[in-house]
Amino acid sequence: MNVWGKMKTVTLGGMVVGAMMLASTFSVTGCLTDDKKDSTPVKDTTHHTALGTEATLSAGGQGHPTLGSVLDLDAGKVMLSAAANAAQADIDLVLLFYTGGWHLENAVMAKASGITNSIKLTDGYDDTKIKDLKIVKLTAKPADQEDAKAKLAAGTAIKGSVIVGGEYFVMNTTGGKVAVVYVKSVTGTDNKGAGDFTFSLLSI
Repeated sequence: MNVWGKMKTVTLGGMVVGAMMLASTFSVTGCLTDDKKDSTPVKDTTHHTALGTEATLSAGGQGHPTLGSVLDLDAGKVMLSAAANAAQADIDLVLLFYTGGWHLENAVMAKASGITNSIKLTDGYDDTKIKDLKIVKLTAKPADQEDAKAKLAAGTAIKGSVIVGGEYFVMNTTGGKVAVVYVKSVTGTDNKGAGDFTFSLLSI
C-alpha cells in the first residue's frame, strides 16, 4: 500500500506538471492567435492654434487732414507720408481712395495706383525698397492660424480690388509674418475719409 501510494503520488505529480505545461502552452498560443481589435484610442494629431490677440489701427485716405494712410502691421502703427517715405521697406498696406472707391493695397500696388491716378502719396515710391506682398480676400474669418495660412497659400492675390466694411483678408507682412486683417469700417466718399482695421499676427 505504501508503494502504491507513492506511485500514485508520482503519477498525480506527473499529471499536474503535464497539466500545468499544457495550460502554459495553451495560454501562450492563445495570446499569439488572439484576433480581437486593438482598443487603444487614436490620438488627434491635428493642431488648432487660436488667431491670437487683435489690435485696431485707424487710417485715413490720402487726403485726410490728420490720419496717416500707411500701415506697418509688424510694428502696429500707422504712418504719415514723411515717415512712410523714410521706411518704405516696412510698408504693409496703404489705404487709398480713387475711382469712387476705397482700396487697401500693398506698396507696389499703391505705387501703380498712384501713377495711374495722380496720387502724390505713393507715386514716387522706390521700387528697390517696396515689397509686393501677397494679399488674399476671404469670405469669412479664418477658424484658426492653420486655416489662415492654408487660405493664404491657396488663395489668389488681389490686385487693387475695392474694399468695404466687414471684409477679411490674409496677407504676408514685410516682417516675414502672416496677418489676418478685418475691415472694421471704412467711411467717406472721397480721399478725406477714414477706416478702422483690426488685425492679428500669426505666431506659427
